[in-house]
Amino acid sequence: MNDISLLKVRPDDNGPFDPLAIALRLAVHYPERVSEQIIARPAWISEAAPERLRIYIDVAELLSQYGPEQGLERLKATERYRLVMKESPDNAASMRSFFTREPASTVALLSRIPAQGPGVTREQLSRLALPTLVIANEGDYVHSIAMATVVAELIPGSTLKIIPSKNFDRDAYVDAFKAALDEFLSNRHG
Repeated sequence: MNDISLLKVRPDDNGPFDPLAIALRLAVHYPERVSEQIIARPAWISEAAPERLRIYIDVAELLSQYGPEQGLERLKATERYRLVMKESPDNAASMRSFFTREPASTVALLSRIPAQGPGVTREQLSRLALPTLVIANEGDYVHSIAMATVVAELIPGSTLKIIPSKNFDRDAYVDAFKAALDEFLSNRHG
């Protein structure tokens, strides 16, 4: 269980097990193998443990210390949870769902992954020379538009696409997400 957060990208290089981190690390370390990239709903820029991921660590600590029922009630009483609930009911529902899962593996996962960064620096991001689409959606506490904007600004020539929130109309979110992907890929692959 201790290696749940590690991914070997190079023999001497450990990093988080996160799709965004994997994609960015591949683009940075193996640019000849990546022709374009899509970064959907980034939760990190380059720094480990950004403030908005702290909610996952809160969940892990409360689940570990108090168990599912009491841990969930304590989470709901925190200011951070109330902020998440206000901005993103969907993120809040996700946080609550962690209390219904197997505690040991959930605590291990939520304790490690959010505390890490994607394993790339801002300087490395600014040197990426490939078409990049960054997708953000409104009303997402963990994967904020502000975070996506910074990622898009760091990667030269990238495109930022902001789509509707899935909090209010999941179908509109899915349709806009698919349309953003279709537009990006069709512009590249005809």
